Amino acid sequence: MKGRYVTQDPVPLSVNWSAAFKDPAAFAALLAEDVVLEASAIREPAVGRKAVQAIMTAGSRLYREIVFRNPATTGATTYSEWRAVSVDGATVYEGVTVLTHDSAGAVKRVAIHHRPLGALLRFSAEMAESLRGVLPVEVFYTDARAH
Repeated sequence: MKGRYVTQDPVPLSVNWSAAFKDPAAFAALLAEDVVLEASAIREPAVGRKAVQAIMTAGSRLYREIVFRNPATTGATTYSEWRAVSVDGATVYEGVTVLTHDSAGAVKRVAIHHRPLGALLRFSAEMAESLRGVLPVEVFYTDARAH
């Protein structure tokens, strides 16, 4: 995965999460086999390591950089704010990622919330294009390029 990925004020799980964006194999190793991804960029949850890894890998390629900051962990859940810049530098995204891990430490649930809405819709449309043939296009908001 390309781009620059940084964690500020790291918590162990968020450090691993940030570092894993650089390496698809390391990323897959963090995920439970039955991991669920819920994200504002997709219409329905993605289930399973293979689907989640495909979506996360494609998404990370749309960022020139992403900085995770202010992580907080309570129980089995880590929350982290982030700010990302598109590859072309024209779009700034902000959001929150929520990671829930199982008793073995694997990530079993990922919830990613993007803002602002216009940028989110463009991101989702770009994801649909980059994952064409891998996942159904209907998973994404493909009419977003007009916004």
